[in-house]
Amino acid sequence: MKICCLCIVFFVLNIACSDCLVSASFAESQRKNIIISDELLTSAEVLQVKLNLKKSKWGVRFGNYYALEIEMDASEPRESSNFIESKVETSVKNEVSFMLVSDLDSARVTGLTNIVTKENRAVRILKDCWGVGFYLGNNEIRRHSHFLSSSINTNIIGNEYWLLTMELVYGSSVEDISKAYLSNGTRKIEIVPVISTKTGDRPKMYPALGYEFIENGKSLCAVQYHSGGMLGLFKKRVWLRFDLPSDIKFILASAMTSMILLQVPDSEEVQ
Repeated sequence: MKICCLCIVFFVLNIACSDCLVSASFAESQRKNIIISDELLTSAEVLQVKLNLKKSKWGVRFGNYYALEIEMDASEPRESSNFIESKVETSVKNEVSFMLVSDLDSARVTGLTNIVTKENRAVRILKDCWGVGFYLGNNEIRRHSHFLSSSINTNIIGNEYWLLTMELVYGSSVEDISKAYLSNGTRKIEIVPVISTKTGDRPKMYPALGYEFIENGKSLCAVQYHSGGMLGLFKKRVWLRFDLPSDIKFILASAMTSMILLQVPDSEEVQ
């Protein structure tokens, strides 16, 4: 009888410890931020992003940057297929337009995302028999493409124009493409994906996701569009270097606001 009681106690404690470990792991995943360069960590201001897309004079705000007059248009996902539904194509398109303002500067930003997936799907040729289904073919993504583009027209230096471009393509029938940059024609700032999981670590269920902006090896800023955890999509933040000129800070803020509002390529998927 004593042995049985001890077994029960051990079983309960084991479950409790397991729950503690799961809770700790989950809490840790929520606390983690994207892993950015040490240089940016020590030389940047961390700004929490405040979102209010319903009733407010501003829709997105961090620091002294405000996104006003936000107009968003998200199309319903479309799906088409052949007669037997073995080849399926899905697509979705999102558009956004807003005015970003700070103390002295302003910019009109317009952006769009276009996501198209072409895939093969296995076709069931016989109904399940004794719990076993019979299918013809395999599930396979032939081509997935995610394209994002945002134009930034500012009142800085005679209406300067910048373009944000992000493109992700992969699949069994195409060559992989992964590129993202911000450019005005003479300067080109690379945008690289970053997550909260270190190389070699066990993947987290809900890692923090984001992108870091780098020019000539120097990290300028970073945006975290998902902060980890199940509610991470509603918690965003940016890192912006103190020592940058105010005009380039404003351009970077415009680009990051566009990425916050639009559906960017998943940085975990890119990596």
